[in-house]
Amino acid sequence: MLEHGLGFLGGLVLLIVGGRWLVNASVDAARRLNVSSLLVGLTLVAWGTSAP
Repeated sequence: MLEHGLGFLGGLVLLIVGGRWLVNASVDAARRLNVSSLLVGLTLVAWGTSAP
């Protein structure tokens, strides 16, 4: 039972960190390309989250 709880918490932490990294990288890409963050959100983030 403890192993399942630790696995769940570890996965949750990785999910939160990965999501934060994705958002920060997307905002950085929008700034470098001089485009709207909305445009990047609709393309890069949508593609990245639906790819798996």
